[in-house]
Amino acid sequence: MNAFAVNGFESLAYANCDLSLTARIKAEYSDFIVTEELGFDLDGHGEYVCLQIQKRNISTLEVAKLLAVACNVPRSSIGFCGMKDRIGECTQWFSIKTSEISCNSFRSIENDSIKLVDLNRNRKKLKIGSHRSNHFSLLLRDCEGSSADFETRLHHIKARGAPNYFGPQRFGYLMGNVWELREFFLGPQRSTRKPLKRRKRSILYSAGRAYLFNQLLSHRVDSGNWVSYLRGDVLNLNNTSRYFSVSAGQEWDSLLQNRLETSDIHITGCLPGISNAKEKYTPYGEAADMENKVEKRLPWLIDGLRKYGLVAGRRALRFHPSNMEWIWLNKSTLNLRFTLPRGAYATVLLRELCKAHEIHGPVD
Repeated sequence: MNAFAVNGFESLAYANCDLSLTARIKAEYSDFIVTEELGFDLDGHGEYVCLQIQKRNISTLEVAKLLAVACNVPRSSIGFCGMKDRIGECTQWFSIKTSEISCNSFRSIENDSIKLVDLNRNRKKLKIGSHRSNHFSLLLRDCEGSSADFETRLHHIKARGAPNYFGPQRFGYLMGNVWELREFFLGPQRSTRKPLKRRKRSILYSAGRAYLFNQLLSHRVDSGNWVSYLRGDVLNLNNTSRYFSVSAGQEWDSLLQNRLETSDIHITGCLPGISNAKEKYTPYGEAADMENKVEKRLPWLIDGLRKYGLVAGRRALRFHPSNMEWIWLNKSTLNLRFTLPRGAYATVLLRELCKAHEIHGPVD
């Protein structure tokens, strides 16, 4: 087992050649601003209170725990759409099933790290992935390298998008979640070890699926076909959960190629697990061969995910930032703004631009 090596996030292939550009990010909390957009109106009725909270230097889960204590409900009763960075100024929504609607009842959790922005009622609990997008405003300090090279990279990302890797936060410190999942799958039988809690299992399963997806995407980036159609590819409609494929008897035509080039559709990769009998779209031909080649390198992961009932899924190989703009505040300070669809990572976009270092965290 010790001979197995986990390829870290830094080993993934780049869509652009390495220009040795560097910058410093998150020197201050306000250098990394994220605002979550639900994409739907809260209906103003129902049994759930939805709170819009701005947080800094505290994780999403820690906020959820504080809300649970304040409302005397289990942590599992607190809903949210996604995890947001600890280091930064992040505004996101939480939901709580409660009859209480007064703002004052939630003020007890406010402090230097948490601010209540808004609240409303809704009929449904907020769930992971139920938001539409996240808006970012990032300040990159101490930029080193040619400004012309920065501009070239920025224009390239704006026009073509970036590989839709899962970010490093998905895998834990030094890829620890992948190592722990491997031990869970290949270690002692369940009867001889302490069982993992449901949430912990979910985190590990998610890390394993993300790890294989990243390896597949990296392989296609290396091969130069991550944005090129291969026979048998399954395609995704931009910013939706809808998929389709080109049948074996149908030709890939100029209309489909134009839709791919304009990011109206995206090529997808596998999130491994048990194949759903109702799934209409599965890769075949050259695309399936490429996925199988990567899967064969990680049999313990594929077998383990299937053994524990994870259902296979798909994910776009590319994301395309919208509303992307930037301005140089001075020769070495860049303000970058953009919007990403749910599931896409700002750290991945930055990775295609430069080496963004968090040398020291903000100091209060």
